[in-house]
Amino acid sequence: EATGDKPTRRTTKDPDILSYSDDSDDGSDDMDYADRDFLPQETDACPEEKRAYVFEDRLERAEQLRTEANALMKKLDYAAARLTYRRAYYHVDFDELQTFDMQDKHKKMIDDAKLPILLNLAQATLKLAAEYAETDGHQKSKERSAKSVMVYCNAALKIAPDHAKALYRKGLAYEQLSDFEDAYDWLKRARTAMGDAAKV
Repeated sequence: EATGDKPTRRTTKDPDILSYSDDSDDGSDDMDYADRDFLPQETDACPEEKRAYVFEDRLERAEQLRTEANALMKKLDYAAARLTYRRAYYHVDFDELQTFDMQDKHKKMIDDAKLPILLNLAQATLKLAAEYAETDGHQKSKERSAKSVMVYCNAALKIAPDHAKALYRKGLAYEQLSDFEDAYDWLKRARTAMGDAAKV
């Protein structure tokens, strides 16, 4: 749940897109999303999913759903893939009370499960943003998708601060928002993070 000045999720014409209470048409789209780290619990988006009580079962279900979503991505069904990735994330979304007394190895297992899902969410949402960009009348949907990519990448970067894919996809999200200066900065950081691989 959102508190204070954190962005809040609300129902839109595209319910699978994250949107924020500060979305507006007043020209304030130059807001810096670099510090966004809000990822809502997905209970309302996953009525068909029931979290298991056993830790390992939750991680197993998340990986099963991620595999299903990967198959949907190969079929170019990006909307269904994103919803399935969000269902996967729901199972690894442990709150602070649940992780307070966890051993470090279990916390690492959660992060290791979260990271690829977040990266996949960013990729699927970027694909949708690109589709919206090519469709008349979907400018706001494109912008909301791009902002959602920011959220997913920020969450991934909290786990792995120098992850090249997260940096790169965040740069592409800025590009979708026509913020080419920030896009260049993040893509440059991604190139640096890739090291020698960027020269291949």
